[in-house]
Amino acid sequence: MTTIAIPHLYRVEGHGGIRVEVGPDGATQVQSDIFEGSRFFEVLLVGQPVEAVPGIVSRVCSICSAAHTLTSVAALEDALGIEVDTEVQALRDLLNVGETIESHALHLFALAAPDAVGATGILAMAQTHHDAVVKGLNIKRVGNLIQERIGGRAIHPMNITVGGAGLFPDREVLTALTSEVAQAREDADALLGLVETLIEATPQPGPKLWVALEPEGAGYGLRGKRLLATGFEPVGLADFRSRVHEHVVGHSTAKQSLYAKQPFMVGAAARCFHSGARLDGAAGALWRRWQPMWEQAGSGANHAGQYIELVWALERALTLIEQIALHAGRRPDPVLRTRPSGQGVAALEVPRGTLFHAYTVENGVVTDCDIVTPTAQNLASLEQDIERLTGRWWGGAGAGGTGDQAPLRRELEMLARAYDPCISCATHLIDLRVRHEG
Repeated sequence: MTTIAIPHLYRVEGHGGIRVEVGPDGATQVQSDIFEGSRFFEVLLVGQPVEAVPGIVSRVCSICSAAHTLTSVAALEDALGIEVDTEVQALRDLLNVGETIESHALHLFALAAPDAVGATGILAMAQTHHDAVVKGLNIKRVGNLIQERIGGRAIHPMNITVGGAGLFPDREVLTALTSEVAQAREDADALLGLVETLIEATPQPGPKLWVALEPEGAGYGLRGKRLLATGFEPVGLADFRSRVHEHVVGHSTAKQSLYAKQPFMVGAAARCFHSGARLDGAAGALWRRWQPMWEQAGSGANHAGQYIELVWALERALTLIEQIALHAGRRPDPVLRTRPSGQGVAALEVPRGTLFHAYTVENGVVTDCDIVTPTAQNLASLEQDIERLTGRWWGGAGAGGTGDQAPLRRELEMLARAYDPCISCATHLIDLRVRHEG
């Protein structure tokens, strides 16, 4: 038995690792050991008034704080019979788009890009690819700026409320934001070559079961009411638990999810697989160019999907800013709840995949809560890909485990980063050890 231990893997702002055991016949067993302490948000929300929920759940993750705010608000509004107008929805969409820009730029140009140029990290990369680093970080900054201007601050937004929003930004703020987004769009074009190199360098373990929301309307988007999955009929959000099954695993404090008892992948690649044909403009051209990748590449296609979405999000941001400018400086009237109690569910496509929030509310107070994050949904798929990659290497370059382990370590690191699960995962997947027993 050969054991490959990779400590310090990931969880959102936490710690974890991967353990791979390879038997004499080459069979592998993989465990993603997530050992971050439990935070019990679903329990903490019980007994809270609905108005307090968005501010609490935004603390689940600072990087995805807007996503949790927006999804919780939508689920609570579903429970209370609230439907906001299109202007408020446009403001919320822009907040989500801003988070998409910030997160995709961070992943592509700060965390994954060093793999494409053989650098140990972004600081080393800056020594040889300074201009690319500057442009990538500028795009990330603009994503943060959108969140700050729309949400009230860059993290933990406070301008989005159950039943509406606090305030539309002033026209001067939106005009300045338009200029910033336009520059970021130019910077993204200049980084296409770097992304192509990254895609080519990333291991491709095999095809995936792709799962994503079906966008509302005719175009590409991040909101939807039905789940799409490779080889399955669509299912409505109210019935998402009939397909997405969360369960506890003994080697981890993080739950894992299966879709109809199968590992699956959510995120930019899954969204492009199901809805890429809806894209137009530059993003649509990129999707058509890379479309064959989705049938064969598996998780490595996530880099391509994130770049496509980055281009789309920057262009979408300009459209939304123009729409919101018609209501600059206005304070929208809140939509009152039509009932004090009910059950509600909502899902939103966020940078790393589909985020679910479900609540039961009684007389304005939460009595039950269920939050299913993209990372939890992707963990089983990550383990499957690690098993595929290790098995392929063991029977080839690994020569039964007697060869140099460094190439396997590098590929496992790149594979984990392709999922973009969190900052800690991408920055210190280190200290791979091989121990031969018997």
